Amino acid sequence: MENNKNGNRTRRKSNNGNNSVNLKVVYPEKKYKPHLESFQKIRKDKHLISDFEKHVNGEGLDSNVPFAKKSEEKRVVSALAVLNSESLISVPNDDDLIEFFDYFIDRYENNEKVLEAIYENWPESPRIFRLAGEAKRRVFMNDMDLQYKRLSPEKKQMIEKLVKYLFSRPRGYMISLTYRNDDTDGYFVKPGEKRENREIARNEARAACTRLLIDGGFAVIRYHFDKSKKEIVCGIFSEDQCFMTLPAEIMKECMEAQPEGHREFPNDVYEEADISF
Repeated sequence: MENNKNGNRTRRKSNNGNNSVNLKVVYPEKKYKPHLESFQKIRKDKHLISDFEKHVNGEGLDSNVPFAKKSEEKRVVSALAVLNSESLISVPNDDDLIEFFDYFIDRYENNEKVLEAIYENWPESPRIFRLAGEAKRRVFMNDMDLQYKRLSPEKKQMIEKLVKYLFSRPRGYMISLTYRNDDTDGYFVKPGEKRENREIARNEARAACTRLLIDGGFAVIRYHFDKSKKEIVCGIFSEDQCFMTLPAEIMKECMEAQPEGHREFPNDVYEEADISF
């Protein structure tokens, strides 16, 4: 199980390669309600990290609270349940959410027992993580909007050309972006999206393309041209605040040079993007 940049959880293959993991879904907000009431007695501030650490460490809890002496993963789950429950009453501010999520990932991203316990209880990610993902997205969108407004008309035109190209794919598209600092992002737009959803997607694509132009990096675009199973794969390279399309043979070489090695996809067709900047 892994975290993506938006704070969401994704399933990881088990050791035996089987993706179908049967886990009992438990909603700890209800299970740990008595402990929530106990913990709220000692809460002195609204800071997520200090709240979480107090609960994980069992500070101020009555000796008869069973999970206070249990394994780390169970204490982490119960602490997250508290934060989830409290966020239903009062949603923390964006800075607090992002700071907590980054702290949590730094501390537990390599702790398999904790990650599996979280997934077992929240297959779709704890509420507090989803809120953090939304906060990260809001901050990113606001920042990119400011950056976009500062660009020259020529730079804005390049971004709008790429956005228009993406949304002209009749069967939707998927774009994966790798920025210069190795951050990654990705978007998928289905064909026939509702108008309001497409507008949101267009704004997100504009923000991603703005960062790609400013920071530099590489974008892989995948889309279906017709009803066949063949998938068109093309690439956009960004350097010195300029976009460049990649020839099909160069695109194929780039894909083969990925760290995980080249995987053959028989339905992939490499082409140079039919767009000029």
